[in-house]
Amino acid sequence: MSKPINMVPSILGISQRIRRACEERGLSESQFAHHMGVSHYGLRKILTYKVGSMFYVGGGSNRSCDGDFLLNVARQIRVRLGYLVGLTDTILPAYEPIVGWVDMPTVAGRLQVACEKRGLTFRDLLDKTHVGYESMRRYYNGEAQAPMSTMVNLCRVLKVDIDWMYGLSIEMEAPR
Repeated sequence: MSKPINMVPSILGISQRIRRACEERGLSESQFAHHMGVSHYGLRKILTYKVGSMFYVGGGSNRSCDGDFLLNVARQIRVRLGYLVGLTDTILPAYEPIVGWVDMPTVAGRLQVACEKRGLTFRDLLDKTHVGYESMRRYYNGEAQAPMSTMVNLCRVLKVDIDWMYGLSIEMEAPR
């Protein structure tokens, strides 16, 4: 059985990446707050507490976070979700983001396609990710949405672009 990989960057890293993405897009914090529909003060609170509550620092374990906030950030400022979660250093998407919200069958279907293309069985996926059987079964069948830290881990194991996994891109291969 392989060791679990470090799944997510530190919380500080995520907040810094959001700020850097805003700078690359030429957005001030006030403009970013407006895009997110919150006050400037609310934005600071979100970056501190909402992003901070997504992941335990250091342990790699996840709390109950479905990643909707980071998906919304990626869509609002048109940056790669993979950049925000530390899977790539490419900030701007090389594609026009697909419009619409991601539903679980899209993610589940793409998870199944990725496993098939990589020649992995359901059991292989369990062994490589160290996700519990029942949880993985629910993600795989579209009955539940995996926490962002689990999605990051799955994308690393499957070597696929997290933006593709969430239906934000048509390119499956993870950027290098």
